[in-house]
Amino acid sequence: METLEKIFAIVSAALGALGTIVGLLISLVKNKKAKRNLAITQLLTNALQDFVVEAEQFTNFNGEEKKEYVMTKANRYALQNKWNFDEEAVSEIVEDMISLSKSVNKREKDGNVRVATATAAENQTKQITL
Repeated sequence: METLEKIFAIVSAALGALGTIVGLLISLVKNKKAKRNLAITQLLTNALQDFVVEAEQFTNFNGEEKKEYVMTKANRYALQNKWNFDEEAVSEIVEDMISLSKSVNKREKDGNVRVATATAAENQTKQITL
């Protein structure tokens, strides 16, 4: 009977240790994936800023055509880097950039003065889940 109790104690300890190790591995994998997604989001956001500036140079196109240009460039950039492309999330980030740009570049009627009215909520970074 005493041997059976020892075996039971050893098996219980081993299962507890195994559960702890598996839990740590799962959290490590999730953290690594989150870190990778954050890095990709930062790289894509930086590229989007360049694409928006580039699109603004096209004076003969309307806003929708410029946005489509930015979205196409972003999609190609993501494909080149073998990232998943979430069109809806990227579109939302582009819209935020455009509204921030419009807010910052707003001109007052009296003196062509640029007025910065961006709020903290407009400046927050959005994370894309890939």
